[in-house]
Amino acid sequence: LGGVEPRLGDVRDLALLLERTNLDVDRVMRTIVRWGAEAPAAVGFAAAGSIGARHPIIDWAEAHRPRSRDRRLLASYADRDGRVRRQALASLTVVPWHDKPALLRSLTSRRLG
Repeated sequence: LGGVEPRLGDVRDLALLLERTNLDVDRVMRTIVRWGAEAPAAVGFAAAGSIGARHPIIDWAEAHRPRSRDRRLLASYADRDGRVRRQALASLTVVPWHDKPALLRSLTSRRLG
């Protein structure tokens, strides 16, 4: 996720990844789930499908329906106005509790210089 539309180079890389004959699909899917990255992975792999790539992971991505929490997180990347602040605030939902104070301090401190 880099902005409103997935970057074409990233989409190409995902499509090329899926062409690998030794790709361990189960491992890829386990990693996506373990990282809690189902929603952004689905966006990326569905975009790879939109440029003609075909693979069972793309079928999964096109059928994937993100949870409401994931839709909010994705929306922070899709909004052109005020995107940086929304992305930072959205990240609070995925940052571990012990790291939240440091993140909040960094978001609210004034930069000198």
